[in-house]
Order: sequence, then structure tokens, then C-alpha cells
Amino acid sequence: MKKFWFIIWFLFVPLLGNLIAQTSINPLMEKESSEEFKKKREEWLRSLHRCEEGLPYWIVDQKTKENIQHYLGTQKFDAPSSNSYAEGRIFGEWIEKGSDNLAGRVHTVDYDTNTSEIFLASAGGNIWKGTINGNDWICLNNGKKFANPRMVKILSIGDKRRIVVAANSPSAVYFTDDEGNTWQKAKGFENAEKWGWIIRAAVTTSQTIYVLLVEWDYKVWKSIVSLYKSIDYGVNFSLVRSVYLDYSISDLTDIWAPRYDSNILYLVVKDTLYSVDEQNNFNMIRKIPFIEKFITGTQIKGQINGQQTTLYLALKHTNVQTIFYYSNNGGKTFTNMGSLNFYPFEKNSFEVSQTNPSIIYFGQVEFYRSTDNGTTWNKANKWEEYYPDIESKLHADIPGIVSFRKWNQTAQKFYEILFVSTDGGIYVSFDNGLTFRNLSLKNLNISQYYSIYTFDKKGKTLFAGSQDQGFQACYDDNGKVLSFRQLISGDYGHLTSSDGGRHLWSTYPAFAMLMINPQLSTNIVTWNFQGSGFLWLPPIYADPDNPYVAYLISGDANNPSGTPASFIYKLTYDETKNEISHEVLPFNFAIDNVTRKISSLAFSPLNTNIWFALTNDGKFFRSFDRGTNWELIDNVAGPQSHYLYGNKIVCSKYDLGKIVIAGSGYSNPGVLISYDTGKTFVPLGGNLPSTLFYDIELNENESMLFAGTEIGPFVYHFAEKKWYFLGGGNCPDNIFWDVEYLPELSTVRFATYGRGIWDFKIEKILKSETQNTDIQTLNLNVKQNLLSNEYFIEIDCQPNDYITINIFDVEGRNVRTLFEGISIDGKIHLYWDGTTDARAPLASGKYFIVVNRKFETKYFGVTIAR
Repeated sequence: MKKFWFIIWFLFVPLLGNLIAQTSINPLMEKESSEEFKKKREEWLRSLHRCEEGLPYWIVDQKTKENIQHYLGTQKFDAPSSNSYAEGRIFGEWIEKGSDNLAGRVHTVDYDTNTSEIFLASAGGNIWKGTINGNDWICLNNGKKFANPRMVKILSIGDKRRIVVAANSPSAVYFTDDEGNTWQKAKGFENAEKWGWIIRAAVTTSQTIYVLLVEWDYKVWKSIVSLYKSIDYGVNFSLVRSVYLDYSISDLTDIWAPRYDSNILYLVVKDTLYSVDEQNNFNMIRKIPFIEKFITGTQIKGQINGQQTTLYLALKHTNVQTIFYYSNNGGKTFTNMGSLNFYPFEKNSFEVSQTNPSIIYFGQVEFYRSTDNGTTWNKANKWEEYYPDIESKLHADIPGIVSFRKWNQTAQKFYEILFVSTDGGIYVSFDNGLTFRNLSLKNLNISQYYSIYTFDKKGKTLFAGSQDQGFQACYDDNGKVLSFRQLISGDYGHLTSSDGGRHLWSTYPAFAMLMINPQLSTNIVTWNFQGSGFLWLPPIYADPDNPYVAYLISGDANNPSGTPASFIYKLTYDETKNEISHEVLPFNFAIDNVTRKISSLAFSPLNTNIWFALTNDGKFFRSFDRGTNWELIDNVAGPQSHYLYGNKIVCSKYDLGKIVIAGSGYSNPGVLISYDTGKTFVPLGGNLPSTLFYDIELNENESMLFAGTEIGPFVYHFAEKKWYFLGGGNCPDNIFWDVEYLPELSTVRFATYGRGIWDFKIEKILKSETQNTDIQTLNLNVKQNLLSNEYFIEIDCQPNDYITINIFDVEGRNVRTLFEGISIDGKIHLYWDGTTDARAPLASGKYFIVVNRKFETKYFGVTIAR
């Protein structure tokens, strides 16, 4: 969201009175309206995935997830029960906890006017089916998300209904004929899957599917924008036409297909407008001279009514304006109607009413409506109006707008059904965008969470920090999917307390916050950040001995010396004054590195004078005097330790020397363990997942370590010295951001970024059959002839392992696939001559040989010189 409120809801819970809403605005929240705030968040997210320069970490995650899906589809266990996980080592049950009423971001929708059913695509990659009533949502792909969905579309094939989804990262189209029980992947995008993205997908009235996308020509080594089509309802796609166009200006292309009354496709390529018919004939309608060098993006939308074709162009100008052009003659001429002083939120954030071509809609932070072809605009509601009236006021941020029409037999005319996607769910309007109804108030379980905290670790009261849906609470865990209350709007993370939640600290990107007795009241105190250089959402840690004290990390405290700085801030709550004061602890963690920031902190539960710290460049520090003096332990992850972004430190409750640290694990081990109070570390397990570890937690007897990662949930079995994937079954395929262990419930609680909170209830852990299974399961050795760009690749793995071996460049392009299949004897020997799949010599530059086995990845960087 661009702006936030402090919204203090005095909630209806057994110990409170009637529901009362009070609001106030913190001036620091106004920063959310700037592009700079959004940019800093994106930079922070990228920084968490720290790795070797040039390594496309997202490809490592993508290939690992593909291998996990293959593994889940082929695994067979001796255990007959369907509730066995971790290759049959753990018996348990995944239980969805919610929220079921505070939805996250929705990208786009389609609507079946015959059945009044809605199909929507969420930011978490899930497809949901519901009705216009808005309370009976069902997820259709819980176990296999479609990354960054761009389109969802209902097709009618005889008496059968097909759901088609266009997704990104990689570019792909999926379809189901049984409402999600099985999904199939369309054929024809083999090249686009290697690298690129979908600009837009559209469907004509004859149900021909078009996909406009960016891909790469590996023969001439240039990016191209390509138009694909399917005439068999999404089973197969064929290339219609490609044009060489630098991918940096690919946003100057777009397509639009009328939803009604015409079977034509409209295509904009830079300064030219075309129509495309079913026979693949391209008719140039006109050149567009007003699309000039200062235009950076194009959107085309329209409406057809009888013989009249109305078209609109929304053009992004470099001066941060969107300029609207209108045509009532099918694009032969256009009129400049004016502009708005901001860009659209997404490509799908612009729409034309399908019942009145003079009405157009536009979304950014807020929703705008014009009834005079874009000359003047009216805002549906201010972002802050959502909070006291969530049923009828739009949430902020508008990723998608879609207009439909339906015949009214009584009135003998069409009326519009307008859907608006927001960062707080999906809304519908029946009066051309004048009023709205929130359809996300029940069972659209797509919350995006950064952090969770369970009061007293007993499960009855839960708190959560979300992306764009604020600080949330549920006061009565009834064992079902739970409803939450949003106490304060905004982005909140790092919930922490040392007295079971009675003093609950957290952070927002501009301040730290303390909630006093949040299970009973809503006494909220904040402290605005002093200084600069903070991480976007900086961690905070409750003092283990004093719940009135917390430690905020990473800021520079306005360091007067002007040298690089990153400090620990000690925040102290004064109960008498009801305010927070601060002092800056003296040690500067960034004294020898301009970009270093302290990124994680922990205290030994056996001796709270002993503190540990991790930084965003893999440095580990320890203090024996409560943070006054620190000792640097260098190279904790070996020679590649500077690629470790430290996210979490866990200290043993039984062994003072035992410490586990975790973070980015692409170019180094993502989890390491020390048995000598942090003096030395070794990787935890030989089959470590190669991904980003957001959080880790030990169980009560420390026999298991649970992890939330970029690619799902994992568990480490200490007795077996082995990692296991904990997903499968009804576990959602999503990012698992936060982990909490609840010993009295034998439950691991996870926060996901797109499917809410999920519990893994442990029923039984099988005893280990062996004490020595710590074997390296994947090894990569590359010998290279630098003069001839020849490479000899040797792989050691387990017999009958499924292995993929690919070559990627620094942009993530899959330039060569060397091997995909089963290694019968666990030995693979390959030769690569520095060429692409088309056997074209690769240009000079850096490339990565990437080998995947299950959830392990090994890579080797090479430099080709021509």
C-alpha cells in the first residue's frame, strides 16, 4: 500500500466491550505514497537473496521447485498412511489457520455470467473459484502455484468448462478441465520458458488465445517480442510473428481482444497499431506519431458496440504521467484527452466499460473513473476510507480491473459487472464503478504474512504482521480457519516478546512499535526511527530479561563521523510516560564495510550476557557483555561466506556452545551450526537445500530444526543428519516466511507469503534407523580449457537420482540444457563446448553450469572469452 494509517480497533473479544474504531495518521506513513518507498522494498527483497555476483538466484529456486515437484510425483514410502511427510519419517497433518477474511493481493479475474462464478488469480500464484456472493471461495491449485499469473480465462468446449491461466517466471500457460484436480501445461513455449516474460494474454470471441511475450533468439543473441496463438483451447501454441525489440522497451507493446461482438485482435508495437485476424493477417491501422521517445509504456483497451469500435491508449510518459488518447473510429484517428500524474499500478490496471465506451477506469494506489473519455477523473474513495468501511470501500493498490456485461431481460439492456483487484482482495460494482462490494470477506485465504506470534505459545491467541493488511490479531482459535482483525494498517514484521506476548514489539518501515497487553487492550506506543541506513523492514528483538526493552538493528544513528555505520538501538518503554526512549549501543558493525548492516541478533537463553549477531555480508559477531564489546568471527561459511545474508540465529536451550545460523544459501551453505559458542561453524547436513532460509526454529528437545524458505517448508533430522522437504499433501506451494514452534501443541506454525498461516501438527516421528547418513549426495567437478572454451563436467550423485544440468547466463537465460533424466549409476560425464542448444557459439561473458538434484543445487561459474 502507498500510505498507511494507524488504526486502533478496540475489538470485540470476551474481555472487551463493543467494537469501536479510532484512527490517527503518523506523518511518516506518507512516505508510502512515493515511488522511492516501493523501490526500497524491492531492493530489500533482492538483498535478502544475496549470492555470487551474476548468479540468477531465481533460476536456482525455479529449477529446485521443478525437481521437488518431480520428486513428489514419484516418491513411494513404506508407510501406507497419507499423513506421512519427510519421506515417511514424520507423521502429521497440515492445518490451514487463515486468515479467512483479510485477503492479500489479487491480480486479475474472469467471470462466468451464466453461473455467476468468479475465477481469480492471486499474487501468491493461486487460482480461486467463488461466486458473486463472495463467501464460498475454493483454491484450485494449492499444491502447485503459478508464479505471477497474468490472465485467468474461462473457455466453453461443448458442455465442458476449461480454466486457462497465463503465468510468468517462467512464461507458461496451464489449463484444467476438472476445476483444478489436474492441471496440464500447454505446449509451444519451450523457448520462452528458457527466459522472458508474458506481457499480456488475450482471448477472442472465437476462443482463440493470444499470448504476447518477450523471449530470446539464441542464434542471433537478441531479445524478441513474439505473438503466439492457440486454436485448440490452450493445448498447443504456435508462433504468429516475432519482432526484434530490446527487452528494455518491451512495455511499448500490447494487445487487446474485444470480449464481445468482434473476433479481431488489436496489437500495438511501438508507434504502430495493427489489427490481426484469425488467418494471421496483420492490417496496419495507422502509425501513432504521439508515441515518441518520451513514452515508456503502452496499454490498449477498448469496446465494440455494433459497428462502432472504441479504442483507448494509455501512454506512460517519462515525466511520471499517463496520457490518454481516445478513438471512436477503430484507431484511424486519436484525440488527446488529458493525463493523470502517475503510472498505472500494473499492466491490467486500465479498463474500458463494456456497456458504455465513454466510461474508463484506471488504477494506481487508488481507483479512478472517468465518464467523459478520460477528460476528467473522479476517485472512488481515498485509501484511508477503506478501514472504517471495508465492506464497500476499496483497499489501496489496484493491480487489475475487468469489465463484463450481462443482459437484463426486464430492462432489455446490458448492465455492467465490474471487478477491481486490490491488495486487499477483490471487489465488484454493478453501477459502473460508483459503489463497490467487497467479495473477499470470507474464505479467500490469500494473506501475505511476514511474521507471526502466538500468545504464550499455547495457540489460542495469534498475532500476525502482514504485507499491506497491517498488524492483525485473532483472539479465539476455535480449531477452524480463523478470522483476524486488522489492528493497524501497513506492513509489519519481526513480532517479538519476552513475556509471552504481553509486551509485543514489531517494526514498520519507519518506526518501531510496542503493543502492551494486546490480548486485552490496544495500548500502542511507537518510536520513529532516528538516523538512516535502516533495512527496509528492520528486525527487532525483545530483551530476554526485560519485556520493556527491545533492540532494533541496522540504522546508522546519524553517525557524526561520516564513516559507514550500523548500530544496535536499545529501546526502552517508560510505563509512567507511556513513551519509548532510545540509546545507541557503541559498537559499529560497519566500520570496515560501507554496505554492511547488522541483520540478525540473538541472546543465549543459558546466559543472557552472551549475544550473537549476523550481518548482511556473512560476518558473525559475539559479545560476552550484553553487546558492549564484540568479537568478529570471520569466514563462518568458508571462502564464500560473504555471500551469506544472515536472517536468523537460534541458540540451544541445553548446550551453551550450540548455535545455528541461517540465511541466503545460493553460493554458500544456507544453514550452519557451531558447537563452540560461535568460534567455528560447519554446514548443517550434506544435502542442504540451495535457497533462501527466512527463518528456522528448533523443537522442544532439539532433535529437529524446522525451516521456512523461498521454496517451501523443510526439516532437519539431527539424528540422521539429513534435510527433508516437509511439503506435499495439502501443504500449500508458497513462500514460507516465518516459523514458530508450539511445544504444548506439538505444532510447527508457518507464515506464508500468499496462503496465510498454516500449522503442521506432529503426530509421530519415527526413530532413526541409522546414525551416519551424513553423506554428500551431489558433487560437481568442472575441468576447463580456457583457450578453447571447452568444459568437462563430472557429476557424482546417488544411483537412480533425477538430475538436471543447465547452462544459464547472468540474466537467467537457459542457454543450454545438457541433461535431464535419471542417473542410473550415480555418475554423469559430460562435455560442453560453450555453445547454445542451437549449437551457436555463446558470446563472451559469464555463465553458470547449474546442477539440480531434488532440492540440492551445485553450480560452477565460467567465463567465455571470444
